[in-house]
Amino acid sequence: MLIEVQFCFESQFIRCSTKIGRRVRMLQRDFGKWLYNKNNLHAYWVVAHVDEEDKENIWCLF
Repeated sequence: MLIEVQFCFESQFIRCSTKIGRRVRMLQRDFGKWLYNKNNLHAYWVVAHVDEEDKENIWCLF
């Protein structure tokens, strides 16, 4: 199966098994949950702002 993967202004076509292609929406949703879960330490968390009480506001930036 051929699927299109879009990221910002770019897209790419990739081949995958039919089993994966049928589940692409579920996999996309699960990836989003993982990406924005603050318990997961990954390179996309950045300190966006430090307030006057030195509390950091962390954002996911990718």
